[in-house]
Amino acid sequence: MSRRPLAAPVLAALLLCRCASQVPVQLPAVGPVGAARVLPAAGEDAAMTGTLVVYSESLPVSKHRSAPSYPHTGYVIFRANGQVLAKIDNNAASVESDPEEVPLRAGLYEVRARGAQVGTVMVPVVIAPRKRTVLYLDAEGMPEAEARTLTDPVTLPDGRVVGARAAPAP
Repeated sequence: MSRRPLAAPVLAALLLCRCASQVPVQLPAVGPVGAARVLPAAGEDAAMTGTLVVYSESLPVSKHRSAPSYPHTGYVIFRANGQVLAKIDNNAASVESDPEEVPLRAGLYEVRARGAQVGTVMVPVVIAPRKRTVLYLDAEGMPEAEARTLTDPVTLPDGRVVGARAAPAP
């Protein structure tokens, strides 16, 4: 009976797990819910601007021995052609724990963000004029009362509702 060292199979398993955990979770497209209206940013054409809000993973941050705040992690918005459009810090200036509201021209984009307990997530998002598209990637997910109103929600692998499935193009 020959004995093989266990180090090689264990190392191979660890490397496979590490590589697998770096593959982003790809979700279906998310779009605005119902007719939620938003105001355009100053100088933007109201007819062609919508808003994106991403509740990405929140991580505790302590500053100078004060109580921790829980800002949402930053994310990247890509154009439909794959080019980076913007890198968003994702901290609203007024309250650190609120995500940033990002005005965007109507269209299709892709968001790469950190989802709580799932790692990196890639989500196509549809921005519609004067509407708000919201992604819930934090630990809580979409509020239950709102999630119950969706007929076809987009969910993470663990069942948390991320948002409303985008309507197919006419």
